[in-house]
Amino acid sequence: MSFRSSLRLLLRTIVGTAPGRACVLLALAVCAGLLAPAVLAVTGLAVTRAPAAVDAGLTSPAGRDLLSALALIGVLFAVGQALAPVRDAVGVSIGSTIVQRLRERLLGATLGPPGIAHLEDPAVADEIQRGSGIEWDVGPMTRVVEELGKTVTQLTAAIGSAVLLAGLEWWAPLVLLVAVALSHLWTDDEEHRMVQAQEKYAVLDRRADYHRDLALDPPAAKEVRLFGLAGYLAGRTRGWRLDYLAEVWRARAARRGPVPRTLAAVVVTYGLVLGTLAARVLAADVGVGQLAVYVPAIATLTGLGAGFVDLWWVRQGAAAVPHILELERVTLTPRTRLSGTGSAAGKPERELRLSGVRFGYPGAAQPVLDGLDLTIPAGTSLAIVGVNGAGKTTLLKLLARLYDPDEGAILVDGVDLRDLDPASWRRQLAVVFQDFVRYELSARDNIAFGRPPDDADDEAEALRTAARRAGALDLIEELPSGWETVLARQYAGGAELSGGQWQRIALARALRAAQGGARLLVLDEPTANLDIRAEADLFERFLELTAGTTTLLVTHRLSSVRHADRICVLGDGRVSEQGTHEELLAAGGTYARMFRLQADRFAGAAETSGAADLSGAADLSGTVADV
Repeated sequence: MSFRSSLRLLLRTIVGTAPGRACVLLALAVCAGLLAPAVLAVTGLAVTRAPAAVDAGLTSPAGRDLLSALALIGVLFAVGQALAPVRDAVGVSIGSTIVQRLRERLLGATLGPPGIAHLEDPAVADEIQRGSGIEWDVGPMTRVVEELGKTVTQLTAAIGSAVLLAGLEWWAPLVLLVAVALSHLWTDDEEHRMVQAQEKYAVLDRRADYHRDLALDPPAAKEVRLFGLAGYLAGRTRGWRLDYLAEVWRARAARRGPVPRTLAAVVVTYGLVLGTLAARVLAADVGVGQLAVYVPAIATLTGLGAGFVDLWWVRQGAAAVPHILELERVTLTPRTRLSGTGSAAGKPERELRLSGVRFGYPGAAQPVLDGLDLTIPAGTSLAIVGVNGAGKTTLLKLLARLYDPDEGAILVDGVDLRDLDPASWRRQLAVVFQDFVRYELSARDNIAFGRPPDDADDEAEALRTAARRAGALDLIEELPSGWETVLARQYAGGAELSGGQWQRIALARALRAAQGGARLLVLDEPTANLDIRAEADLFERFLELTAGTTTLLVTHRLSSVRHADRICVLGDGRVSEQGTHEELLAAGGTYARMFRLQADRFAGAAETSGAADLSGAADLSGTVADV
């Protein structure tokens, strides 16, 4: 998008967000601009009256006229000195408001859609990078609005100076203004190409940022040091950044023509007008007072070209606005926004049914799920197993409505999930994903996020109950500040948890959601970071924890799934086997082979270590022996 189009969008945003302050800024900028030619005119008057005042004395009428002119100059100068900081302060105020509004729009465009398909789209990721040119610091945008105010002041001063300079020759201000306009057009084209290069190669900038963040963020700190990646990451960050800048520099180098053309236009026109002025002075057609007006007026007009250079800040700020608007447009698409307005309260009451579900990620050669049929009676537990890549987590994402199926339907009590309001449906869900978030917040917040309380007085007991059921209560109460402890060492008084402890916190969060009315509990590898004894202890209470709740369990530890009412095996994007633990073992299919492999591994480990108390291994080996 051209600078003019981007500027129009920015101006509409400014006027729409802060119309009153925008009018004040415009008025202050125009007034500040009018002061400059006013000072020039009065200065010329004072210089004209000075000889007579000197001859007659300051008490004479000529002297008093000179003193009046000088006093007026002082007043105008003082007003100008006062207006400039007020104008800039209003600009800072508007800039702060604008950047906050644009932040909200950027966050709304990225976080607003109920689904996550847009966040995994490379084109959208590039738009987010470009839109982030607004920056989280208000400084750049306040500078943009300040420069807009200064530009209006410079334009007003230039117009006033042009009116004064017309007294020399009618064509003199026009020549200078044409030269300034040409130089601006030439540099505008160059800067536009540079901005285009910056936007075109945003992916390089994004890769540089990723490598930088890996080097700086605590989650990657252990592996960065263990594998000696510090030098590599620093080098790759520098390399990607230089690749990005090389494209910008290449665009700049390809447009060196405007520089000599601009200099030539300024020199020729400036020389022409000054030459004319010199000739008029020598011919005694221009007096000293007029000379005192014309020379600064010429400087003001030619200085307008330098003022346009400051528009670079405006250009940079304006360039991000169209990308934020584009993000809003992209994330309004049906695939991203997700349809549905029906209430999901109390669902499922009878069953969840997946009928002919087909789904593939954008850009993937093959669908992950292809013709999947599955029925889950309400109030029962279903374990989903399968090899890596079989589509287990994808199935859970569809049930959580982070995506909609490409074909087929997910029916909740006979109602297509696409007809239900996504927010209403998610209030019926309690989910622990395998890659659950470890919030660097208090232990209280980490669990309370499962369901905001309806009654603050009941929250403490509800949180304690959820933590106790997940086996996390003792852990929390032993933290330095108990429930108020921040779960990160980067904060004073904070604490770092182990993987298994974090998993208990995440499970407590899901159980808190179940307490709050969620009717579908989804557990994706809920015990992956627990040891065998802790896992066995958890699943001994599994039926108690999920009583009356429709529960889906995804796990690779097949000793756990025996607690589920039914087990389904995914393969080739469909359900390949389904039944109880005993039925599937008796069938001798994929599930039976997977179970025996794990049983043999655990049994071998138990014999080698002599760990007779490894209940998971004992359960597995005992069950296989019975088959």
